[in-house]
Amino acid sequence: MKNEMTMTESVADNTEYFAQRQLKKGAVGWLLLVGLGVSYVISGDFAGWNFGIAQGGWGGLFVATIVVAFMYLCMSLSMSEMSTMLPTAGGGYSFARVAFGQFGGYLTGTAILIEYAVAPAAIAVFIGNYCEALFGIGGWPIYLFCYVFFMAIHLQGAGEALKPTSPKAKKHKHKMSNKHLHLKERRRMKLKTLTTAMILATVPMTGAFAAALDRSGQSISAFLQPGNYFEAGISVLDPDVSGKAISTAGGGNLSDMGDDYYFPSAALKLQVTDHFSFGLIYDQPFGADAAYSTSDPLVGLNTGLFHLNGEATEVEVDTQSLSMIFGFQPNENFNIYAGPVYQTIKGNVQLRGAAYGSANGLGLYNADLDEDGAVGWLAGFAYQIPEIALKTSITYRSEIDHKASAREYGQSNVLAFVGSSPVYDVATDANITTPQSVNLDFQTGIMANTVAFANVRWVNWKDFSIDLKQFGTVADTLGALGQTPDNPNGFDIVAYTDDQWSANVGVGRKFNDLWAGNVSVGWDSGAGNPISTLGPTEGYWNVGLGLQYSPTPATFIAGGVKYFWLGDAKAQAASNFGSDTYVAEFEDNDAWAYGLKIGYRF
Repeated sequence: MKNEMTMTESVADNTEYFAQRQLKKGAVGWLLLVGLGVSYVISGDFAGWNFGIAQGGWGGLFVATIVVAFMYLCMSLSMSEMSTMLPTAGGGYSFARVAFGQFGGYLTGTAILIEYAVAPAAIAVFIGNYCEALFGIGGWPIYLFCYVFFMAIHLQGAGEALKPTSPKAKKHKHKMSNKHLHLKERRRMKLKTLTTAMILATVPMTGAFAAALDRSGQSISAFLQPGNYFEAGISVLDPDVSGKAISTAGGGNLSDMGDDYYFPSAALKLQVTDHFSFGLIYDQPFGADAAYSTSDPLVGLNTGLFHLNGEATEVEVDTQSLSMIFGFQPNENFNIYAGPVYQTIKGNVQLRGAAYGSANGLGLYNADLDEDGAVGWLAGFAYQIPEIALKTSITYRSEIDHKASAREYGQSNVLAFVGSSPVYDVATDANITTPQSVNLDFQTGIMANTVAFANVRWVNWKDFSIDLKQFGTVADTLGALGQTPDNPNGFDIVAYTDDQWSANVGVGRKFNDLWAGNVSVGWDSGAGNPISTLGPTEGYWNVGLGLQYSPTPATFIAGGVKYFWLGDAKAQAASNFGSDTYVAEFEDNDAWAYGLKIGYRF
């Protein structure tokens, strides 16, 4: 009797449990179900393909494929049968609960949750490896971003199938007060207005050929989007930076030394509650790509101004940044946000030629900097009036101190005069401080479906520094021996005399539900003139066009192009920093930039 009562209570509990978790019926067809089934396993198949071949060869992989295919067929048939009998949310948990009771269901559900937590992590790792192989971009930023993105989509849609459909639930829904509905509708309309305006302002500005090492502009506009939002983009820059050596440095034309480069970006913003939001922004804020030609005129035996013995001056600096932002919105007008910023930096420098003193000075110097990660922070606030599409924000980013392991090697004959070996190959540390910055953004509606926008950026390049021990030793020796009269106490490998100011203004317009576009004009002050030979441009003017296509209200794809008039610059070697001495002039140069961005609101 007791057992019968227990069974009755268990059946009643299950009946009540499943009644609250009934799924909608007839929502999908067999084709979608097959597609979902394939998608569940195809990523693992492709990711694990090479492992199978390595372990068992083609024959072993074929046998494994047949066995696994049979197992998946059996599992699919079983799941189809059980899901037809129990059309409830929970899947394997629900089936195990019916068969083995609540404790059996608990164990099964726990195992499923572990799998769902680990599987996205594994997939994120494989995606990162693919990106590394195809685009040279990988590591922890890709892993973390993919994992958070996949989990966010899952959490966002987890309750979709559980929307109340019972008569009781529908009756309860219709009992909402008219006042509440009115307020909800007002908020929805305001967000719609704001969304329209913000879409216009986010047509990509493309990459910038900015002062010093500045690249991405470190925008946080994605975090200020309404609701849940995701975007990913890529910018490509094609510069033409050529010049001529001055007569005292041998004269002659200098070929284009500005290498093409690209950098990706991505952002995820989640509106967790009405008052709290969370965001992740990935970009590559700073960098350098330059390579002089070995065919430029010679100033001595096998020596050019920027090349020596068939090798040219080259520099490459790469950074990656992941900003984690927490926002608090006390009301619909204000947004206060802050969070940590994790940044990595790595680079390679090769100095060659008479500009750096050839073999007697730093004309045979090399430095390889291993990737180093360090943490900074950002903070800011935003104010908006959705009804007129007004939004303004100010964001501060701290400087970030790096201490990267480095290898310095080369030859500096001047070291023989102080009793040191001219040839060196040493493991050292590179102390690098990336600059603090402030971004001010503003936009407002000026007529129906039209916004004007502006942004101003300040970067503290004047205090930027790279401290390399062996480079400093050679620089100090040159100064002590009177070889660098402009800097008798030594010098850094690169430095800037001015802070960077940049501004961008423009107008964006939504033409219809599908198309929008913008036009913009930009200016950059540069970081001083004369400027380093490793980046010989002094600011710019630019004009840009952007176009956006929105196939649905929730999605868009946007492209943009910019043309840059690069400022004329006098290029000086590091030994001449702080003086008016220079070795080359770079004039009448320009650059083209292209950008592509996709976005999704959910």
